[in-house]
Amino acid sequence: TLKEIVFPTDFNILFRNNVLNTISDILKNYKSRLNILNISKKEKPLTSLQKINKESLEDSLNEEQLEFHFISNKNIENALQLFVENREVDMIAIVAKNLNFSQRILFRPKVARISYHTEIPFLILHE
Repeated sequence: TLKEIVFPTDFNILFRNNVLNTISDILKNYKSRLNILNISKKEKPLTSLQKINKESLEDSLNEEQLEFHFISNKNIENALQLFVENREVDMIAIVAKNLNFSQRILFRPKVARISYHTEIPFLILHE
C-alpha cells in the first residue's frame, strides 16, 4: 500500500499540471497522504517565489491529503533518511526537472549508507 508518500522539494520550481495530476491520481487511488518535505541547509523563511510555488501545490492538490514539513539540515540525504524512517514512508516522489535537488537525493557518495535507496520505491516524475 501507499499510505505515506514523501515529496521532497525546495519550492524553487512551479510544477506543471501533468505532474500535479499524476500525484493527485495516486493520492485518490491509494487514499495516500502526501508529505511535502522542504529540506534546507539553514533555517530561513521561504522567498516570494517559493511561497507562490508552495501555494500552487496547496491549490492544486487535495489539502486533506497534504502535510507540509520543513527541516533544516546540512545533509539533505540524512534528513530525508530520518524523515522516511520516522514517518514510515512507502514511496518517495521527485520531479526530474529539479536535477540539482534530485541529484543530491539519488546520487550519494559511495561512503554513505542510506537505506531508503534499497527499501523505498522512487517515483520519478518528468516535466
